[in-house]
Order: sequence, then structure tokens, then C-alpha cells
Amino acid sequence: PSHDNDEEYIKVGITAKRLAGIYAAYALINEANYQIIPDFRDPTNNMIVVNSLKLQYGYTDEDALKNASPSLGWLLGGDAAGGGWGIDLGFVYEYRPDIKKYTYREKGKRKLDASKNKYKYKIGVALNDIGYLNYNNPFYANSWDLAIVNTTFNREDFRGSRGFDALFNQINNKFGAGPSNNDRQFMTILPATLQITADYQLKANIYVTGYRDWE
Repeated sequence: PSHDNDEEYIKVGITAKRLAGIYAAYALINEANYQIIPDFRDPTNNMIVVNSLKLQYGYTDEDALKNASPSLGWLLGGDAAGGGWGIDLGFVYEYRPDIKKYTYREKGKRKLDASKNKYKYKIGVALNDIGYLNYNNPFYANSWDLAIVNTTFNREDFRGSRGFDALFNQINNKFGAGPSNNDRQFMTILPATLQITADYQLKANIYVTGYRDWE
């Protein structure tokens, strides 16, 4: 391991996070065969004729958002719509060839000057938001795996819907999704990101910095 007074220095960090899910919705279309044609009842609008459709979709009821609270049962227990864990990982490497220039003596002991950067160059790598959320609260979670054939959608099918619950109820009615085929659970993966940064000292107090993110 490196020490703070070495020419080469490495810092490593890890953060674990407990996650509570408030609201989520997803759709995964595996196969789709459809047509968009004019609505014969109103030629100014179109309708979608689905010949065959295989899809998975799910969502949490709006009550999951309305009932969210900072209580321990919601944060750590099973009261939230979903729960899971996340981790952040990172390390920093510093090359400090002139480390002795940043030291001073105090009461006979040599110490580093914490107010100054000591590196010639620095490289950092961080992997953030590794983890998942499992939405499995049966009071809030809904999910279906369906195969749809010969179904038509037009503008009237979604007229008057207010809120996500009302919209999903209309979709469920068209798809034949109900309590009997509701799996009541689904999982989401956190949008993990990889970040690399570099910092190079040109001269005292002047640095060139670069970074790159990947999702």
C-alpha cells in the first residue's frame, strides 16, 4: 500500500447505498407486426392495427408515490414499492516526484503541506451506480408478459385518461392484462457509469484536465 509521503500514491474508495423505489415503469417489445392506417370513423386521425405483438411491461401504482415517507419501514423495510442496493467504486493514482518539496518540520516531525497539490499528474477511475431495484411490493407492483393478436388502437381508446394509473388501465383493458396474469414484480438495473479523469501539472498552479464518461 502507498503512504501519503510516497512518490506514488493510490486512494481507493467504496460506497454502499440502500435504495428505496418510489415509482417505475418499463416496456420491452420482443416482436411487433402492425400497420398505421387512417381511422375510418375520422380520416383526420390514424389508428394502429396490431397483427401480432409480444411484449413485457410493468409499472407501479401512483399510490406508491403518494404513500412515500422517510420512515424506517419505507426506507429499510418492505413498505416502499421496491428496494435494492447500489455500490460506487473508485480509485485515484498520483505521481508525485517532488514530494519532498511539500514538507515542513513541526516539533521535530516532518509533515506534508495539506494546502497544496503534490502531484505531477493524477488519474482517477470511478464506477458509479452499480446495483438494482426490485419492485416486488404486491400492493404497488404490476407486470405482464403478453402476446397480442388482431388488436386495434385509435384515439378514442385513450381519450379522457388522467394520470398514469388511468392510462395504464386503458392499456390493460386493450391487452387483456388483469389480476390473474399479473406477476406483480419486476427488476430494474441502475444506470451505471464509468468515469475516467486525468490531471497534469504544466507548472505551479496551472493544470490541464480531461475526463470521459461512459454509461
